[in-house]
Order: sequence, then C-alpha cells, then structure tokens
Amino acid sequence: MFNPEKKIGASLLVMGLMLNVNEAFAQTTPTCVKAPTCEELGYDKVASDCGELAKLRCPFDPDKYFCTAYTDMNGSKLAEIGDFVYVDAISAEPISGRIPVGIVYDKSGKMMSIAQFTGQTADQCNSYTTDGTAGWKLAAIEDMGLIKSNVTKINSQLAKLPNVPQIETNRGDYTSRLWKTSNGTSACMVKGVAINAETSAGCDRSVDGTDHFDQYSHALCIRTFSAGGAGKDPTTTPTTYKVGDVYTNDEGVAIGTVFEIDSGGTHGRILSRSSRTGTQAQAIEYCDSLNASTGLTWSLPTLNQMVTVCNNKISGFAEDVEYWTGTSNQSFKAITELCSNFGSNQTPTSNLSYFCATSF
Repeated sequence: MFNPEKKIGASLLVMGLMLNVNEAFAQTTPTCVKAPTCEELGYDKVASDCGELAKLRCPFDPDKYFCTAYTDMNGSKLAEIGDFVYVDAISAEPISGRIPVGIVYDKSGKMMSIAQFTGQTADQCNSYTTDGTAGWKLAAIEDMGLIKSNVTKINSQLAKLPNVPQIETNRGDYTSRLWKTSNGTSACMVKGVAINAETSAGCDRSVDGTDHFDQYSHALCIRTFSAGGAGKDPTTTPTTYKVGDVYTNDEGVAIGTVFEIDSGGTHGRILSRSSRTGTQAQAIEYCDSLNASTGLTWSLPTLNQMVTVCNNKISGFAEDVEYWTGTSNQSFKAITELCSNFGSNQTPTSNLSYFCATSF
C-alpha cells in the first residue's frame, strides 16, 4: 500500500545526503586564479641592473631579478636614504671632525653632493672634488625627482651639518625654485608641483619675456658609491704632511698650518693661518663660517690643543697673548715660552685673540 509519508521522508533523506555531499565538495575544491608575473612580484630587473647589490632570481623567469636595497654582494648593508657617505664609511649620523662626501638619495647606490652650485654649472660637477673624491656629474631630472621625493629626510640630515644649505622647496625667488639638470631642463622642487613643470606657477623660468634659468638656477652633483663608502679617485695619491707644514685644499689654496699629525702623515689637525680678535660668540661664529668654504669642520681649539700649538711653535702663535679656547670659557696664554696649561676663566663678552682648528 502506498504510504506518502514514507515516500516523502525518503526523498528528503536523499536530498539531504546530496546537499551534504555538494557542500563538502565545494569546501575542498580550490579556486583557480591567474599566477602573478615576475614583475608583479617585484622581479623587474635584469642582472646588470643590480650592480653591486645582491640579487634574487624570479622562479618563473631566469632572466628577471630583484635587487636587494640594503646589501651588497657580500651581504653587507649598503645604505639608507639620508645616510652620510664618507670616503671609507657610511653613517646615519655625522662623524665628528669630518665633512661627508655626499648624502644617499637612492638605495641602489647613488649619493648627491653636499655642495650646491649656482649660475653656469655645465662643467662644475665634472671638475668637482671633495675629500679626494672625483667622478661627479650633473644630476638628471630623474635624479632630482628621487631627491625631491626624499627631500624631507635629506633636509633633516643636512640640518645636522653646520652652515650647509638645505634643499629649498617653498615658492620663493628664482634661486630657490629653479634647478639645472643634465637634460637641459630645469627641475621644479616646489611642493605640490611636478618635477618637470618648469612653466608652471612657482617654477616659471621666464618673467617679462626674460629667461632666468642660467642666472638663478641651482644644481646638485651626483655620484655612485659602494658598501665601503665613496672611495677616492684612483689616480689621487694621498699627500703627506709634517708639523709646521702649510695645508692646502684641492685647488692649492693655503687654509691652515699643521700642528698635529698621525704616524702616516696623512691625517692630523691644522690651525687657521692667522688669528683674529673678538668675543667668544664672534669667535665661534667665525670658525663655523669656514666650514662651507673649506669642506672641513672648524671650531675653537681646545686648551690642550693650544698647548700643542705653543710647544710646536706654530707660525702665527704669539707669547703673552690671551687666546679663546673651546674648553668652556677658558683662555690660554703662554708666558716666556712656558706652554703649560695657563688657562683662566673669562667673561664670554671679553675681546680676546683666537685661532680656529680642524681635523683633516
């Protein structure tokens, strides 16, 4: 006899089993998606693009590579944006007594010059040398774009160096908004304006029909570096000195007299060529002003350094003259060739003689 309740119950049981099977199948069946390309995974370079950086090969294409941003081929850290590059070192903070060769603006191994150039700059970068490091060239607009994108960090680092100008990014006169490039165009460093917008408001080269590009533009030089630092021009032979020698800069201009020297004769301390007179504040300000023109970090010599100057009878130093020192408010005075620590506390507003000293 037909029983509709049993028939319906059996049907529901079968349908329930089918639903359970379908649900289980749906949970275990993977969703098919398109595999990412090497470029999408970051492997967007060829081997030669990586230079000294370590490189990883794409698993899908042996010709595509990813260059590590922080290490060289030996696994050593290369640099961070804003790091100071010296001849033989890279540091996130300035190294006391030394002026860096450049500042990192590109993690692939490029640094910008500390110095800024104005006016006719076509050949200035080619002849630019700092701490024996040559091989500079005028920045391209692509380089200026990278510098602009990292300008906040770069400026915060430049602010740590005495008397060194920062990269101007505000709307101002022509000297702050026009930057020469090797492309023959000007780079616009004004915030909120495209790097190549030389005809836009805030970066227009011409006013009243006059092109101010050559007259007012700034320029930066760029150079590559390695994990060990900038290195020097391989043709440069280090100059050796002895106490009493005149120290000259790269252009042959005498800027000081050697009063201390290391065993190799290549590093030591120099004293400014002549003394001046002023208050302690005026003395400090003048010594600081020598940084930009010489590429070295000057300050008042310490009390002990003045004793060394006296003992070594450095030219320009005089007995019975009271000199400012960088040791608190103390002065130094030698009496009849006695070069002991004749230091005495002085009022900062006193007018005393002073020298400036720096390491090289």
